[in-house]
Amino acid sequence: MESRDIISELDDSQLQTLIKCIDADGDKNLLLKFTATWCKPCQSVAQICQDGFSNIPSNAIIAVIDIDEALDLYMLLKRKRMLTGIPCILSWYPEIDRDYDKWYIPNDSVLSSSKPDHLSFFERAKSKADTIKKT
Repeated sequence: MESRDIISELDDSQLQTLIKCIDADGDKNLLLKFTATWCKPCQSVAQICQDGFSNIPSNAIIAVIDIDEALDLYMLLKRKRMLTGIPCILSWYPEIDRDYDKWYIPNDSVLSSSKPDHLSFFERAKSKADTIKKT
């Protein structure tokens, strides 16, 4: 698998800009994982996430954010009830008519440390990335 850039720093305005970009481009999706080095459940799904990200087509934008480094973004999404804790992965797909007053609402997510839930999430994410990829 080819090497790819993974975003490791992100704030809410940058996330909103990324979502607007995937909507405008129409051929990319965004996967945003929240984690922390001290989080045991995060470590239990780390290999599944690493494998999942490496199998996602190159048209997916991947961000892996340590909540200790981006607490403001994490807390914003938590206040909006988009996540309940870590580990979690949120995914946005291109939309033509997204309501930008609610830009933060993802199209898909996994909000647990369940390995089967993560495997299923990555299957859906790969399928969606394959579907929207321009040839």
